[in-house]
Amino acid sequence: MKILSNDYPTNTPGPKRLAQGGPAVFAKGLSSYAESNNHLWVGLITAVSTEAKNTRLYDLGGNGKKHYYKLSIPYGKIRKITKAEGRTDPTEILSKEIDRTSTLIKEVKADVVFINGFSLYAWILLKAAEKAKAPIVIQHAGMFGKELDIYRDRFTPEGIRLMKKMEAESSDLSEIEIFLNEWSRDYYSKNVHPADADSSIIIPLPFRGDVPEDLQRNKNDHVVKLGCIARWDRIKNHKAILRLAKEIKDEDLPWEINSVTKIPETPTSKEFKDRYRAHINVLPSMGRADILSFIKSMDMMLVPSLFDVSPFVVLESIFCGTPVLISEGVGFSTTFKDYGGEKYVVDFEDPKAIIKKINDLKDKKIPTELVRHIKERHDPEKVFDEYLAIFEKISNKNKK
Repeated sequence: MKILSNDYPTNTPGPKRLAQGGPAVFAKGLSSYAESNNHLWVGLITAVSTEAKNTRLYDLGGNGKKHYYKLSIPYGKIRKITKAEGRTDPTEILSKEIDRTSTLIKEVKADVVFINGFSLYAWILLKAAEKAKAPIVIQHAGMFGKELDIYRDRFTPEGIRLMKKMEAESSDLSEIEIFLNEWSRDYYSKNVHPADADSSIIIPLPFRGDVPEDLQRNKNDHVVKLGCIARWDRIKNHKAILRLAKEIKDEDLPWEINSVTKIPETPTSKEFKDRYRAHINVLPSMGRADILSFIKSMDMMLVPSLFDVSPFVVLESIFCGTPVLISEGVGFSTTFKDYGGEKYVVDFEDPKAIIKKINDLKDKKIPTELVRHIKERHDPEKVFDEYLAIFEKISNKNKK
């Protein structure tokens, strides 16, 4: 079986690089599992160039049963959509990109096209698959429309309307829609497009829970250590982390907040960045082993995201045995409430309440029922087997 999917630069052949972001990590895991089961994976990386005048498709080569291509698009074309002012037809603007990608799908004879998380660039692949008459499976890794709302100052109202329409179109063109949890399917159905009961499936993200047993919690009994791991992004709600840090200082608590993030060295929001650095220990990006050690050394992890379908840090915290507080905007909130972890779902707008909650929970273990459920549902082999079964079913159906 040949699977063609949107992919990421960190997964291409060459010097080993860490996959950054949920969709990239997922693509790396699924492609390797597909390869180990004797399937061919074709990854398409989309790049935007501010200098290029024409769209080009590059063959990046591959190894084993993985092969990669890169579609380079002039930035001006994307801007015509994101900054649209009047009547705009994305299909017309991106017709060359759609045509070239459709030709690629036919040339490699893809049995299924897998949309791994929706974006404006994934829409090109979606329309190309429609034109090539290839079956489509989409995983709603996040909610594109929600991110557009949070970053609406970067787009025109017409651009937002167009892109939200494009996201909804993915439901009309996909044979199977995969959601990471009930929480995200409910949100999508209410705010984007009704999810069909017969063609929508819940499959959680895979997580390899191999935390070394010799990792010991390096605790200082005199200091309560709070951790945060999140990219420097509006949706991750670093403002809530700073509010909590300032309240900790005001109450003169022997606590510290440690944040693994990369603050851009730009003048944007300089005052906020300076205050963040002054109140919080900012740490550089880490590899998986160091991340697990970091989480293990914390008394409590914090995930205050405004909207986050399935952040890995929640899974990492549970597998490390470190309590984790999450907001209502985190997709795991429903699972926590269903399996005895409702006390760990909190409102990050009130730092005083957060401090009280931390005091109540920092020395308690995560509910056993919640831990057991998370570990069973996120087993990588089980998750990837479900994906391959869906791909094969869809592929075989369309060959008849």
